[in-house]
Amino acid sequence: MKFRIGYEFQYRFPHPTPCLMVLNVHHTRVGDLAGPDHILTSPSSAITGYRDGFGNWCSRVIAPAGLFRIFADTQIRDSGRPDPTSTGAGQVPVELLPDDALTFLLASRFCESDKLLDMSWELFGKAKPG
Repeated sequence: MKFRIGYEFQYRFPHPTPCLMVLNVHHTRVGDLAGPDHILTSPSSAITGYRDGFGNWCSRVIAPAGLFRIFADTQIRDSGRPDPTSTGAGQVPVELLPDDALTFLLASRFCESDKLLDMSWELFGKAKPG
C-alpha cells in the first residue's frame, strides 16, 4: 500500500535565523519512497545536509526574516503490517544501561518535554514494565 507523507511548517522570523531540521525519511526506508522527499522552502533558500550519529539525514538552512514556509509532499510504499516485536524483551533499569544508550533518552528540543512530564506519568505511570 502507499501512504502519503509530508508536512508544512510556517514560521515568522524577526531576523535571518539558522535552522537544523531532521525531516527526511530514514535512509533504511529510502528505497520505499514513490518519489523524492525533498525539503522545499518558500521563499526558496539554500539547504545543506549531513548525517548525524543516529543515521538521520539532517538539513541546515538560514531562514530569512519574515514568513518562512518549510514543506514536503510525497508517498511511501509499506506492507501495512505492524513492526516486529520481541515479546520476551525485558526492561533494563536506567542506572544499568550502558553509557552509549543514554543519548537515546535525551529530551527533544522541539517539544517542551518538561511540560509533558505530568501527562506522561498520568498516561504511562501505571503501565506494566517491559
